[in-house]
Amino acid sequence: MLTQTVDHRGATYPVVADPAVEADCGIINCTLRFDRTITGQLAAGDLVREQIVALLCSPLDGRAGSLCRSALGLA
Repeated sequence: MLTQTVDHRGATYPVVADPAVEADCGIINCTLRFDRTITGQLAAGDLVREQIVALLCSPLDGRAGSLCRSALGLA
């Protein structure tokens, strides 16, 4: 069971609690899903290289995150 608690005091409704990036990683590859805002920014070219690398590597913890950043040139 997953429980998500959102502090909505002072928020503007509707409150969106979806993650910006989701990763589904297998043994050989990963599938990344981005929310609508990030997808639009990627399509428009509004993100700089460092932001893109951060988005791609953010779902990966520890050594996997370090390897991801190294592979994309931001060790």
